[in-house]
Amino acid sequence: AKKTAAGTIVLSVSVGEDQVLIDIVDNGGGMNPVEIRRAATERGIIQADEVLTDSEIIHLIFRPGFSTKDEVTEISGRGIGMDIVRTQIEKVSGKIEISTTPGRGTAIRIRLPRRRNSSSRVAA
Repeated sequence: AKKTAAGTIVLSVSVGEDQVLIDIVDNGGGMNPVEIRRAATERGIIQADEVLTDSEIIHLIFRPGFSTKDEVTEISGRGIGMDIVRTQIEKVSGKIEISTTPGRGTAIRIRLPRRRNSSSRVAA
C-alpha cells in the first residue's frame, strides 16, 4: 500500500460540557467488510444471505463470539475483546463509532457522558 513499515496511531481526548470524546485513528490496513462478513457467516453470527451495509458489517466486530482469527491463542481469537469494549462503554451510556477504509486505516470514536463528582473532577 506504499506505506512505511512503522504505523501511526493517534489518540486524542477532548472534554466538552456534557461529554468526553476519545478518538483513536490509525493508518493501518483498515477493516475489510468482505473478510468480516466471511468470518461472521462461518461463526453463525449472520446468515450468508443476510443483506447488510458495509457499516453494519464492520459493526459485527462488536458481536459476542466474533473473531477473524482462525486459531484461538492465549490473547486472541475467542471473540470477546470488542464485545467487552462495547458493553463497558454502553454501561455508562456511552457510544462507540467506527469508520474504516481498507488499505488506509481506521478511526474509532468513543463518546462518554461527562459526570462530575463532588470534587468537580471529570469522571468517565
